Formats: sequence, structure tokens, C-alpha cells
Amino acid sequence: MLDAGDRPGAVSHYMKDIPLEMLEGLRDSPLWEPFVAHAESLRADAQALEWAMSAPHRELLGALDVPTLVVVGEETVDEMPAAAASLAAALPDATRAEVAGSQHSWQPAAMTDLLAGFLGGRPVRIHAGG
Repeated sequence: MLDAGDRPGAVSHYMKDIPLEMLEGLRDSPLWEPFVAHAESLRADAQALEWAMSAPHRELLGALDVPTLVVVGEETVDEMPAAAASLAAALPDATRAEVAGSQHSWQPAAMTDLLAGFLGGRPVRIHAGG
């Protein structure tokens, strides 16, 4: 579709797996035009998502020695909870959390509470560059 110049069609096709009401809401929102304007970036995004879905998470992430908060919206698209669970399982010091009532969007108040709870009481490690 992108090769044919159908940017709106390409964006709609790319988002075909989200609930129809979410896609229709996006089309009717001020966000639609920026999505369409940047439709060419969908190629790289699709490649990144394909890689992320097939990547050996334990092998790639198992050596990370940092506390990590993996957050997913409670009402997001079906693939996201499984992806979050896979990441949390692969990371040695992961905490998984859900944002109640959230789809695939920022919820500043709820996320601030999650981050504050996650970061509260953790020691700060400062690494000198050089």
C-alpha cells in the first residue's frame, strides 16, 4: 500500500488487529493525520515488532542486572500482555504491572503511582563515565 501511495490504507492495514472501535476513534481524532503523514515509518516499526516477537529474550536480556518495571495496559491489544510476560520472565529482576482500565496509551497518574512504588526505596547507583 505504501508503494502505491495509499498512506491512509497502509496505516489502517497496519492497525488491523486493534479493536475496530479504537481504529475508528483514531481516524476521527486529531492524531490520524500525523499517523498518515509518518506512514513510511511503519516499515521499520513492523520489522522491529517482527524481530521483537521472535527474539530470544532470555538470551538477550538474561544478563541485565538492573531492576526493570514491565508495564502493560489491562485492556490493551491481545499480544501486549503476552509480550510483557515474556519480557518479565526473561529479565532477572523484573516486576510486571498492569495499568487498570488502560488500553495502549499513557495514563500519567496511574503510571506515576506505579513508578513511584517501583522506585521507592531502591538504592541509586551512579556510574562515573570515562
